[in-house]
Amino acid sequence: MEDEKLIALLDEKFAEVNARFDGVNARFDGVNARFDGVNARFDGVDGQFEGVNSRLGYLETEVRKLRVDAHENNVKIERNNELIFAVDQKLGSFRTETAGNFKDVKQMLGVSNRGLVSRIRKLEKKAS
Repeated sequence: MEDEKLIALLDEKFAEVNARFDGVNARFDGVNARFDGVNARFDGVDGQFEGVNSRLGYLETEVRKLRVDAHENNVKIERNNELIFAVDQKLGSFRTETAGNFKDVKQMLGVSNRGLVSRIRKLEKKAS
């Protein structure tokens, strides 16, 4: 009989332990559900980061293109400055040469004009 009491007591104790383990398992199921929720949130955050990384990659590509364009524009501007300088030099030479030519023509016209005026006066004197 004592064995039966002992068996009944052990069954009762094991039933209590099993009930406690069932409670612990239920708590772990709740924790697992929470972790599943956290994992789902992390998956969402990962998706957002992938979107941000994609946009950053696009921006990096665009910035590289802008740098290349800026460099090309700087080269073109430098070339234009060189051409403008060359044209300015040629224009300065042309102005100097033209000013000298105008001076020569003015002198020639002055000499011719004086000669013509002198002839006209002589003719007027003869005619009067």
